[in-house]
Amino acid sequence: MRCLAKPRPSHPHFGVGHGAVLTRQHPWPQLRRRLEVNLLGLCHFAATFALIGLVWTVQLAIYPLMVEVQPARFAQYHQRYTQAMGWVAGPLMLVELGTALALLLRHEGNPALLYSLLPLGLVWLSTALLQVPQHRRLELQGPDAVTLRALALGNWWRTLAWSSRGLLLLFPLS
Repeated sequence: MRCLAKPRPSHPHFGVGHGAVLTRQHPWPQLRRRLEVNLLGLCHFAATFALIGLVWTVQLAIYPLMVEVQPARFAQYHQRYTQAMGWVAGPLMLVELGTALALLLRHEGNPALLYSLLPLGLVWLSTALLQVPQHRRLELQGPDAVTLRALALGNWWRTLAWSSRGLLLLFPLS
């Protein structure tokens, strides 16, 4: 006896098998992939906005107040500041960079993610070429009004770059 049933139209969770026999396609691989991408995106978003808050705090409160530290206490203050900031900013920056690259490699990034890599590169360049050498100079030579001013002025590049990244992530250009 021959089955005269027509194959049913395709369904998101079911694929058409031979004749009228339906085979189940499990949605878990797609759901798992979406969940992984959403978690990556959430971690990326959280790290970026934590860093935006941090850089604005440094720009508006910490760097301006460094000139108030007594010269006799500056070396100890600065060493504690850079050590603490390394523990706070370092992991966040690595999470931000790592999740950006992971999202990019998964081809899940929208154009805004691609465009936001430019300011991210500026942040890393500014950190390596401006902030780290200036902090090193303060560590070796002590408080210097010219270096403190250059540190605060140079940090505006990072502040604006991170803020523009945040805007790109909040308002995708797609």
